[in-house]
Amino acid sequence: MGHEDRKNHQKNMKRRTRLRTYPVSDYELIDGNASGEEVQTRRISFSIDVRLQSAVQEKDNFELSCLLSKYSRSSMNINTSNHVGMTVLHQAVLANNLDSVKLLLSHGADPDISDINGFSSLHTASACGYRNIASLLIINGGNLFQRTLEGEYPVTLANDGVTADLLATEMCSQLQNRLILQNYGFLYKCIDLFHRIKTNSEYCLKLLVPWIMHLSTYIAPHNAKTQPTQNGNKPTSSVMKRVTFPAEIQLPENT
Repeated sequence: MGHEDRKNHQKNMKRRTRLRTYPVSDYELIDGNASGEEVQTRRISFSIDVRLQSAVQEKDNFELSCLLSKYSRSSMNINTSNHVGMTVLHQAVLANNLDSVKLLLSHGADPDISDINGFSSLHTASACGYRNIASLLIINGGNLFQRTLEGEYPVTLANDGVTADLLATEMCSQLQNRLILQNYGFLYKCIDLFHRIKTNSEYCLKLLVPWIMHLSTYIAPHNAKTQPTQNGNKPTSSVMKRVTFPAEIQLPENT
């Protein structure tokens, strides 16, 4: 086959064109020859899970935000895992994409889901040394005491000293809070109940005082009009009347 015949053969081969570099809801596969004859268009659809994973892998935070805003939680399982048990949150942590992690956590991603090796997202962030992502996962409820299949905590997998100190400090703080609640939990509940009652009482008083003042100003004039005097005479009005004198009457000047 000559060079010209090879070129013609390549032109006549079927070609496929994809519209984007990552899967969208659907894209068109165009089958046909180079001359445009007998062109047939087929449409292929992708699930929302595939599109989420592709957006995270491509670090396309705009597409990820659009997908999370478009689909409700009932129609989309954000915690779906792949064949090795990794969720999209795992992939965002591995990509060191803090913005993607924020988006996923704000839309209900679970940081405690483990892969086939028992690694949670916090284990992954700790092993990679991503302390900013590790801090964000802890704030959103990441379990510091979760173990892998080999019994390793996130702090034992820390890649650097700063991340290890961060995880160890937070673990000590949580342990202290647990001990305090175990020993003095009833006392703290009583104190919290007292503060709630006090706060609600002050709020109710702030609402009642203006209403009582307004009610008293409304009732006082009616009581003054209907209240009898001690001598049995007709009730006198408490409203003072202004007396005017003619211009001809001269009042004596005070000496």
